Amino acid sequence: VSTGDFSSVVVQRVTATGAFTYTPTANMKYVICELCAAGGGSGGIAATTGNIAISGAGTGGAYAKFLLTAAQVGASLTGSVGAAGTAGSSGNNAGGNGGDTTLATASAWTCGGGTGGAGGAAGASATVNSAGGGAVTTGTGTVILAIDGGQSGNGAAAAATVAMSGCGGSSGLGVGGPNAFEAVTSNGTSGHPGSGYGAGSGGSISYGTVGALAGTAGQQGIAIFTEFIG
Repeated sequence: VSTGDFSSVVVQRVTATGAFTYTPTANMKYVICELCAAGGGSGGIAATTGNIAISGAGTGGAYAKFLLTAAQVGASLTGSVGAAGTAGSSGNNAGGNGGDTTLATASAWTCGGGTGGAGGAAGASATVNSAGGGAVTTGTGTVILAIDGGQSGNGAAAAATVAMSGCGGSSGLGVGGPNAFEAVTSNGTSGHPGSGYGAGSGGSISYGTVGALAGTAGQQGIAIFTEFIG
C-alpha cells in the first residue's frame, strides 16, 4: 500500500465485555480487525489436613487478526467481547470458561474462550493434566494471523516433598499466569493471574492445615479495529 492510498489511521478499541456495534469512521477504505477471546479461570481447592490439593489452571483465549474492505464492513458490524472466566469458588470447584469474542461478518468470526481449570480435592498426592485453549473459526476477509489459545501447564505434587501447580495458558495478546510452587509445609496460594487480554490464570495449591481456597479469574477479551482512512 502506498502512502497516497490513505490520509490517516484511526484505532477503535472495544474493551467493554458483551455485545457491541462497530461503526466505521467516514471514508474508511479498509480495516485490520483483531479479536481476542477471554481466558479461563483457575479452580478452587478443598481444605487440606495433612494432605495436598492442586487445582487446574485456566487456558488461553483464541486470537485472530484479519483485514476487511469497506464493502465487507458495510454500514456497521455487530460483535461481542468475551468476559473473563470466573474464579473457581472456595473448595473443589472448577473455574469458569472465558467468553468468546466474535464479529458477525457475512461469514462470522469466532475466537473461542479458554477453558476453566478443574477444582482440586485433598489427597496424599495429586496430578493435574494440561488442557488446550480456545479455537479460531475464520470468517469473511483476509486472514493475517489466527492463533488458538495456549494450553495450561501440568501440575503435580507428592506427599512430604514439593508441590507445583500448572501455569495458565497464554493468548495472542496476553501471558498466562505463572505456576505456584510450595515446599510441603502448611502453605497455600490461590492461582496467580495472567497479564494482558485473553490470558488464563495459574492453578491454586495448598498443603497441610490450610483451609479451602478459591481460584483466580482469567483475563477478559478485546476487539481492536485499525482503520485506514482515504
